[in-house]
Amino acid sequence: MKPRGWPADEPTPRPELMALLVLKALEGVGDRTVRRLVERYGTAQAALSAPSAGFATIAGSAAARSRGAPERRCRAAEAIRRMDQARLGVLTMHDRGFPLGLDALHDPPALLFTAGRVELLHRPSVAIVGARRATEAGRRTAARVADHVARAGVTVVSGMALGIDAAAHRGALVAGGDTIAVLGGGADRPSPKTNARLYRAIRDRGLVLSEFLPGDPPRPHHFPKRNRIMAALARAVVVVEAAERSGALITVDHALDLGREVFAVPGSVESRQSRGTNGLIREGARILVEPAQLLEELGVDPPDPATGPGGATPRHLGAEAAGLWTALTERPTHVDQVADRAGVQVERALALLSALELEGLAVQRPGMRFARPAPGVS
Repeated sequence: MKPRGWPADEPTPRPELMALLVLKALEGVGDRTVRRLVERYGTAQAALSAPSAGFATIAGSAAARSRGAPERRCRAAEAIRRMDQARLGVLTMHDRGFPLGLDALHDPPALLFTAGRVELLHRPSVAIVGARRATEAGRRTAARVADHVARAGVTVVSGMALGIDAAAHRGALVAGGDTIAVLGGGADRPSPKTNARLYRAIRDRGLVLSEFLPGDPPRPHHFPKRNRIMAALARAVVVVEAAERSGALITVDHALDLGREVFAVPGSVESRQSRGTNGLIREGARILVEPAQLLEELGVDPPDPATGPGGATPRHLGAEAAGLWTALTERPTHVDQVADRAGVQVERALALLSALELEGLAVQRPGMRFARPAPGVS
């Protein structure tokens, strides 16, 4: 939805962004109300200066009275300051790049803060979600599914939580593929903090996305809202492990409302982490036993077998680092041998392997031996 008279290819100007943030900060005003106000008055700026009676009819009398309160504008200004400080981008409902799939939601966000490659919002994607307290087998499965679909050119969407989410992101990155992390807090900070390295890797090579203001900490009520965005962005949702009351099941509910396909990986009847996924299967979700099945169901060609089980070389690596990464296997190998395979001097190889380790693309074992990370193990 573009405001009346707005040039189609221009980003939303700062005064309009400020006005949108002020509207979002008003008491009792959510994203649906913000959109209704903009539809009624043409722009957020016009809505803020509209007659009180008409404004109150849409947003309520409390919101109408507080439009000019200094604290509302201060909060909006602070959000923009943090956005600039963290080098975040922003997509508003006015912008051409705003994902069209979100319009199908009952309450689509009015704006999204971004860090990374926004073009991923317009490519085929699959959401992979599941338990935070995942088993090692569950993490391996999530990474394996992510690896397979990422090598086929499908973007992996998840929430960067511990467990299944993090394993899915890592699986996509190690495969050299694309991934989007939808956060339950501001896009300027990792959530949780223990995923700081993963957050940096996704910012550098994928996309971090949030509807929450920069600086906002993750709060319990944020995650159901975050989950609806994951469901709306994806063509299908895959649940790897989930307990009976797992938050991943909220993503499933949104996916079903949107008409998305839902797949569940079956698990042991004795496993608490599989009760939710087994329940989904009982209720009609597709059973997923092989990643190739997912691509077939979506009508996506399988990845080129020439990329191998470790995936294609991550596209962001320089020639020397790419050569070292290609020389690594899951079996720890002494740095001398890795350097010899890659045709790189040992001292240079050590520096580059350390950089790969920081990105989660290599692990160091005792005795100066290096390997590719085991899929799904964080």
